[in-house]
Amino acid sequence: MKKLYGWNISCRQKLRKKIADCKRSLSAVNNEEMSDFWDETRKIENRLDCLLEKEENYWRQRSIIDWLKRGDKNTRFFHWKTSNRRARNRISVLWDSGGN
Repeated sequence: MKKLYGWNISCRQKLRKKIADCKRSLSAVNNEEMSDFWDETRKIENRLDCLLEKEENYWRQRSIIDWLKRGDKNTRFFHWKTSNRRARNRISVLWDSGGN
């Protein structure tokens, strides 16, 4: 279990480092005043978006795990979260392309 925990921390640190590197690269490219860097800027921005999405997914998964741990022990909390989610996801009105 300790190895798995260490691996998790290592992956998270690597992801943070990659995000920081991308931000530095993007800043350096944006400071250049040459139009040749548009492609490079776009590549770095796409990579940064991908890395930020990975980080967001990581934290989303962690929050779900935490929620499941608390939800299993606290049925009131579990019911409240489920009711709120159901209300938020409910479709109350549908509109067609004409606005009706």
